Order: sequence, then structure tokens, then C-alpha cells
Amino acid sequence: MVLAFFILFYVYSLQLQPAAALWPKFICVTGMALSAANIVISGVKWQKERDQATVFPLNSGQIKRGIILAFIAALWIFAIPRVGFLSSSMLFTGITILIFEPVKDKKHIVRDIIATIFFSVFLFAMFSLLGIRFPRGILI
Repeated sequence: MVLAFFILFYVYSLQLQPAAALWPKFICVTGMALSAANIVISGVKWQKERDQATVFPLNSGQIKRGIILAFIAALWIFAIPRVGFLSSSMLFTGITILIFEPVKDKKHIVRDIIATIFFSVFLFAMFSLLGIRFPRGILI
């Protein structure tokens, strides 16, 4: 699933200008290589433990989290052209962090919101340093 995610974003990055596509392509190629390596390693492990493994190695919690992440990623991709890259990234990073936070008390939620803001500002600064402009949305 992660490999498919990186392949999808690599295909989308082909539509960008060559200078703007350099960093996303690098991230996608690195992610594809690591995901492929993980698939191979998991396959080898599963083959060794095949006699002890169940028919379907994922439990219902893992499947549920995967579906939630796929849905959030789809909503994020849908939101980018409407509200812009920075706004949608900040919103959906925050949503993802808050959904998967195991301890939902005030201290952890504040920490997650600060982490989301820091992550978004870091992305903005990194892209600005590279001279890459964020896709702007219709509403912004």
C-alpha cells in the first residue's frame, strides 16, 4: 500500500515543472525503494514463518488504520487544488496526528498541534529555500 502511495505521488510529480519536481521525485523514489525493500524482507520473513503464520497476517486494527490513512490521503489530494498545498497539508497532518494519538489528553493534543504547525512551517521554509512555489487553491 505504501509502495502504491509513492508511485501515485511520483506520477503526480511528473506534472510539475522540472525544478519543482526534483524534491518530490527524490522523496518518491526513495520511498519506493524502501517500500520495495520492506516488501522483500517481509516476504522472506513470512516465507520462513509460513508454517506458524495465519492465512491473513493483518489484524482488523491494522486494516482499519490503513483504510483511514487511505481516506485521509484521498481527501488531502482532493483538497490541495481547492485550499492550497500549505493549508491542506497543515489540516490533514493535524487530523492524522490527532486520530492516531494513543493518549488524548490536553497535554498530548497541544503537543500534536504544535508538531503540526512546526511540520508545516518547516515544509514551507524548505520549499521556499528550494525556490518551489506551493500550489495555490481556488479559495486562497
